[in-house]
Order: sequence, then C-alpha cells, then structure tokens
Amino acid sequence: MSRELSHSLKQAVAQPPGIHAWQRVCRQLTRERAGRKQDLPYVQRLDQALSTWPVSIRVCPPAWSLSLLTGRDCPFPLITRIVSIRWPARSLRPVHARRIAHSPYLRRLHTLELVQAQHAEGLKPGIGPQGACLLATSETLTGLRQLMLPNNRITDAGLAALAASPVCHNLDSLDLSLCAITQQGAAHLAAPTCTMQLKTLRLANNRLGDRGCETLSRAICLKDLRHLDLSGSHIGRKGAAKLAQAPYLRNLRSLNLAHNQVTDTGAELLLTSIHLPALRSLNLLNNRLTALTARLLTKGGLLPGLKEIVVGKSEMGKGADLLGSPASARLGRKIQLQRTPAEGLADTET
Repeated sequence: MSRELSHSLKQAVAQPPGIHAWQRVCRQLTRERAGRKQDLPYVQRLDQALSTWPVSIRVCPPAWSLSLLTGRDCPFPLITRIVSIRWPARSLRPVHARRIAHSPYLRRLHTLELVQAQHAEGLKPGIGPQGACLLATSETLTGLRQLMLPNNRITDAGLAALAASPVCHNLDSLDLSLCAITQQGAAHLAAPTCTMQLKTLRLANNRLGDRGCETLSRAICLKDLRHLDLSGSHIGRKGAAKLAQAPYLRNLRSLNLAHNQVTDTGAELLLTSIHLPALRSLNLLNNRLTALTARLLTKGGLLPGLKEIVVGKSEMGKGADLLGSPASARLGRKIQLQRTPAEGLADTET
C-alpha cells in the first residue's frame, strides 16, 4: 500500500470524513489498483487490509453523494465497512431513504442520522412516512443501534412501521423529534410487537399530550431507558402524574419536560416519585410552575439521587429567592439547582 493511500485512510479512520475526503480516498484506491492490477496477491492483500477498518462517513447534502453507498463509485471492500452515516440536508426525500435501505454495502451500519433542516417558510416533510417504511423493510440495516430522524414528518404511520420492524430490534437510541407523532404513535411503542430495548428516546416537539404519556408509561420497551426527552409535547399535570407512576422507568436517569404545561402538582409527583429511583436530572423549564415548587425544592424528601433540576427564574416569581437561600445551599450537597431564565423563550411550535 502506498504511503499516500495509507495516510489518507488513517485520516479517514481518525476523523469522520466528508464527501470530498471520501472521494479522494476512492480515487487513490482506483489508481493504486489500476497500477498493480496484474499483481493479484497485492490486490488481495489491499482488499483484506481495507476490510478491517471501520469507516464513519458524514454524507453531505448533494443527493449524488448517495451513489457512493450503492457501490457505483467505490466497488471496494472499504464501502462495506461504513458504520456511521450522518446526513444533514435542506431537502430530504423518500428516494434518499430508499437508496440507503436498498444498499447491499451497509450491513455493518450501526448509526444512521438523517436530519431535515428547518426552513423559514415552514418545515418540509423530509423522508416522510414512505421513507420510514422503506427503512423499516430494509434487509441490510438489521445492525442499527442508533436511528435519528429529527424534523422528518414520518407521522404515526412511519413509527408503526419502525416499531414492528426487525431493523429496529437492536436499537438503543431513537430520535423522532418534530416528526408529527401523536398519542396513536406512542401506542405503537407500547405494542407487544415492538421489540426495541431503548436506552435513549427523544420525542420532543410532538403532540403527544397527556394520553401519549399514559401510553408510554405502559411501554415495556422502555424498561432499560436512561434518557427521555418529551420537551414541547403538550404535557400537563395528568401526563406528569402518569410518568411518575410508570412501572418501566425505574432505570431512567434524565427526564426533559421543558416547554410543557406541567403544574406544581405534577412537579411534586415527579420529584417525590418512588417509581423513579434512578433519576438524576429533571428539566422543568418553561412550565406552569409557581413559588410552591420553589418552596418544595428547598425542603427534604425529594428523590435522593436527583442532582440537577432545571426551572425558569421568571416562573418561580418571588420563590426564586428561596432557591438561593442558605437552607437550599445545604440541600445542594445532594441536589444541584440550576436556575434558567425563561424570559425570551418562545413557545415551541409543532
């Protein structure tokens, strides 16, 4: 293997390459093989050496870059070693999901992130439910561990396909923020056909509501969950109460309920829940809290492991002064209170 090619490959492994760096490696591979094509043992050794290197590639927005994933521009073992694809794009479409789902070279892929950029004129649908169904029916993506599709409006139909698909059987991280998911979509996660064993679930900025929280509280696929993000999901007191009583969230460490309608009663149920013994971080920024919650935070009897609580200074009113009192500081040995101002924060739109 030439020194130039070896250097390029080492850089590609050390840092996820962009599409231009990837093409440079492909051109060097082509020249290397063309110059030594008569030396069959050398070519075999080259292929074997490349097949041992995991590659993480960041695919850039141009759709033509996906031709690499089909092997047309890189018919070498290197393409079969891709383990991570992160693709932020201004205009994702179902065709992009189809190319990834049907590529025979992505059997080792464990991280797939397709991010639909937001536009001033509104959110485009991205891959939509059709793209989610194409990913769900893929025969090569069965090794996925992390699937992130934020800002793609896959809707409840797309989530239904993913929840029942063998592609998502090994998933431990799922991000469906701003994907037009409702309470019906949450029901698919709680269905017996859902075999995910999630450790991270992000459903921020969806219209789940209190009924969606009630449904998620019964989802057995969340029994190993560590991080749950339900910010901006129209959750009120009843939804917070259901989460506080959820039988499958005993391993939950981080809960984000920012930008909802949780009241003092809901916050108290969460802060004192016996069903959330592992909770370490709770975000209640920009909810319907008052000084009653501030007084509660300065008292004992809260979850013993809780280390970080995020609330808005403006919504606490005069109770914000209590959070800086000496009594609160003494309790801070076990609970670190982080006060975040809510002024200037716009309500999350879905």
